[in-house]
Amino acid sequence: MRSPFSRACPACGGRAGAPPRWTRPPRFDLIPRFQESITTQVAPTNRDFLQRQEARESNARSYPRRFPLALRSASGSRVTDVEGHTYLDCLAGAGTLALGHDHPEIVESLREALGQGIPLHTLDLATPQKDAFVETLFATLPPAFREGARIQFCSPSGSDAVEAAIKLAKTATGRPDIVAFRMAYHGMSQGASRGWARSGRRRASAR
Repeated sequence: MRSPFSRACPACGGRAGAPPRWTRPPRFDLIPRFQESITTQVAPTNRDFLQRQEARESNARSYPRRFPLALRSASGSRVTDVEGHTYLDCLAGAGTLALGHDHPEIVESLREALGQGIPLHTLDLATPQKDAFVETLFATLPPAFREGARIQFCSPSGSDAVEAAIKLAKTATGRPDIVAFRMAYHGMSQGASRGWARSGRRRASAR
């Protein structure tokens, strides 16, 4: 193959095969800039979402530090991140997704409820739906236990359940102290975090 400089040209002094006399790069500003009309879209990565989360949310985050993922979709027991990787979800919403993500019967029930105009949040006020749920739950209890049973509706947080247990224990025993396992996690609220053995984690959650 002949060298690209094998032709006679003024830059080579008119001699074929002579090296060029200039080394200055070509003038790119003389080339039509077709690149300006091309928009390159780069798909966001897990790292992109985690960086924005770190900049906007408090330090009271635990799972993203162990699982640096941004989840895009889910079905059953599997979740898929924004980069297209699929994982087996062993967290299951901290135990709230016993039937998995987007179970058809759950989705259908939610759609039916949303289309009926029922109140979506009533605190601890009574509703026909809540009453039906309690009746169904109590029907599953042994008769001797059902006689004196009471139900408490906590908010959707494990911390609130731990707080309720602490208050109940203190009320029943009259004692001010509690016993907790070392290296255990009990929640982010002030009362629940008292059971943590690692003070560093408590300091991080308070920021």
